[in-house]
Amino acid sequence: MKKKKNIEEKKKKKRQSYKSAFLKDKLINLLEKYYQYILTNIKKYGMICKNNKSALKALFFLLSFGARKTTQKK
Repeated sequence: MKKKKNIEEKKKKKRQSYKSAFLKDKLINLLEKYYQYILTNIKKYGMICKNNKSALKALFFLLSFGARKTTQKK
């Protein structure tokens, strides 16, 4: 019974890791789009408002995190 449970748990973890990897890729794609949007606004108006500044910080962090993860896989 224990072996059966362990096998089921391993399968479940594998499924979850695939889901999280897929969601990370989706998130990174969305962030890249949003990043471009922010940059175009900054270029248009020549200023960075508080929201854009914090959003940019978060984007840089998450994009670098995503880039590190994808390079480690190879």
